[in-house]
Amino acid sequence: MATVHRGSSVAGIVIDHPECARVFCDHRIDFCRRRDRSVDAACAERGLDVDVVLALLEKSIARRSGVAVPDPRAMSTAELISYIVSRHHAYLHAAFPFLDVLVGDVAREHGERNPKLLAVQRTFQELAKILQPHLYEEEGVLFPALRAELRDPRLIAAELASMEHEHDNVAVQLVCMRTLADDFTAPEWAGSSYRTLMRELAALEMNTLRHIHLETHVLMARFAA
Repeated sequence: MATVHRGSSVAGIVIDHPECARVFCDHRIDFCRRRDRSVDAACAERGLDVDVVLALLEKSIARRSGVAVPDPRAMSTAELISYIVSRHHAYLHAAFPFLDVLVGDVAREHGERNPKLLAVQRTFQELAKILQPHLYEEEGVLFPALRAELRDPRLIAAELASMEHEHDNVAVQLVCMRTLADDFTAPEWAGSSYRTLMRELAALEMNTLRHIHLETHVLMARFAA
């Protein structure tokens, strides 16, 4: 019996099977925001063959079979926040300064041959401009508010609304960056720094999308009401 089917929720599949995030990402299917959108509807929007995508999803699930993966739904709110900070925020805090230097070096060295690299650099800088303050806001305001013994519903509602708006802006920048970077593929003439940049930008995208997915569909869902 198939593990996933046409009517399965894209966001729900990633919660149950985190390895499927890569398949959706590679096909530019948004698994972060619209919770109830089905695989069938998502493929129709992208002009994709749903049977091909379903086969890739099943293949990814089969590869992971037997490997234990923590279920974020089973975590307490405090445990989930700690997981997000240690797994995603920590990565982003380290990745941004490293990538800022790398994307600048590659753009300077190869921008004349591939002008899109200059646009990749600008898009990366815009992404960092949105996301870095967002991380500090979550760590300094939202997460303590969610952990508080006496919660302030108004503060939480305002912070969650702000988080959702910033997630939307981040998603736009990620789509733009992937497009400009030709799906993070390097041309045949590219050297090691160019190839490293493409690999690291792809990792940044995946980490950020998983981060947004967890916050939106697991953490935020607990307080949305």
